[in-house]
Amino acid sequence: MQPQRISPSNILFLSLLLLFISLSCANANRIKCTRVVDGETIILSNGEKVRLIRVDTPETKLPHEPVEYLGFSNR
Repeated sequence: MQPQRISPSNILFLSLLLLFISLSCANANRIKCTRVVDGETIILSNGEKVRLIRVDTPETKLPHEPVEYLGFSNR
């Protein structure tokens, strides 16, 4: 069984596709995480607060509640 050959037009198409993907990634904005509030909430360098979907970690910072099971508190 002989390997299949890739046509020159497919090579050109894939090369252009990779070029456009790399150019679009080069222009992407980079934002850093400046603070981790808890296991599912972070604060970004632009001030946005991000809550991660479908992540449920034990609460540790509730003022009138004890630290939940498996939660780590550095108070």
